[in-house]
Amino acid sequence: MADRVKILIQKRVSLKTQMTTITNLLDKNKLDHATLKLRIARLTSLFHAFEEMNDELVVLDPEGNHEEEATNVTERFYLVAGRIENILNSADSVSGDSAVSVGATRNESRDEAIPPKRRIKLPEAPLPTFDGRYENWLTFKNAFNNLIGSRTELSEIDKLQYLKSSLVGEAANKLKILSIDGLNYTRAWELLEKAYEVKRILISRHLSLIMNASVVEKESANSLSKLVDEIQQNMASLNALGVNISSEILVYIVESKLPKPILEKWEMTLSRDEYPNVEQIYEFVYKMAVCASKRERTRNAEAEKDKHEHSNKKRKLSAPNNQTFVADTSKRRCIACKQDTHPLFVCKTFKELPTVKRVELIRNERLCYNCLRSHKGKDCKFSNCKKCGKKHNSLLHVDEWMKQQTTKIIPENNEVKTD
Repeated sequence: MADRVKILIQKRVSLKTQMTTITNLLDKNKLDHATLKLRIARLTSLFHAFEEMNDELVVLDPEGNHEEEATNVTERFYLVAGRIENILNSADSVSGDSAVSVGATRNESRDEAIPPKRRIKLPEAPLPTFDGRYENWLTFKNAFNNLIGSRTELSEIDKLQYLKSSLVGEAANKLKILSIDGLNYTRAWELLEKAYEVKRILISRHLSLIMNASVVEKESANSLSKLVDEIQQNMASLNALGVNISSEILVYIVESKLPKPILEKWEMTLSRDEYPNVEQIYEFVYKMAVCASKRERTRNAEAEKDKHEHSNKKRKLSAPNNQTFVADTSKRRCIACKQDTHPLFVCKTFKELPTVKRVELIRNERLCYNCLRSHKGKDCKFSNCKKCGKKHNSLLHVDEWMKQQTTKIIPENNEVKTD
């Protein structure tokens, strides 16, 4: 099971790396339309696989932070897919207009022979939500516009209903003053933009989140992945606002958040005279997260194994001790003949002793006068003497004439002090 969890986490990391690479290429405008189609097809395939495996991952590792990871990956995927879809739609519109003018002169049968383009079917997306925090506004705005706002087949009322269902907390309170009618979606959207699309505040907030990102105290898979994910998300928002931070500064910020053991490993990967770029440190941290995940799984498996072995050992230690006690008590040699392990009342040697000697032997060995055994002070349930009915064994019965000749050798209450 642990190996399966490692594989699923590695696939998730691979998907996140692919999305980061495509985002960077889009920002630098280094992808042509043909390459974009291939990239989005590959990315969509990976995302479908991620959706299928995430449920399995949650079941196999319920203690992991997989639900939050799935939400972050899903939001990033739709942002990237939405950007690519917009670029491809724009290209299709231009090529479509050209095709109409050229196609008018072509034979109709030839046009019918040309197969239509297959559009990539993206998975149905859940509506994004917005809680009123400035750092989440741009992500929400882009996602909502791609899914709802840009769809011409939806009415204003439908869009407003979708918008209301996407707002929570403080953001939802801002729309309570509006009534539901055919003209209110535009007003509602303008109200949100006026309240949250304050460029100065947005830039300040995203810069603060990058500069004040949490320092990774413990070398864990979740903390390492979260550090790089959050920095990349905030950088994407800053880029959309027209703010660029140099790669060197970002590398320095990430380095300042890493624990010392990982920093030492990072230094070993660097050359002397070349300053690394931010993509290098992102990839390095993701690899460290995978390694940390493997160690965590190994430790958990070993801890579970030790716990299981300790439990089994404890059971084994308790059971044999009891068996040994029973075996030892049952194999004690007879106190009379010193040879066999039979009960005292069947011992031939004991029966041949004079009654007074029998009583003396029982007293010296601190045994019960009634059952001729030791039961550590518990009440004796053995039957009384068959000759006189008193509380002592028949083998210890003393005739009346002997009692007159000797001292009273058996206590009336048949009590024997035992250790």
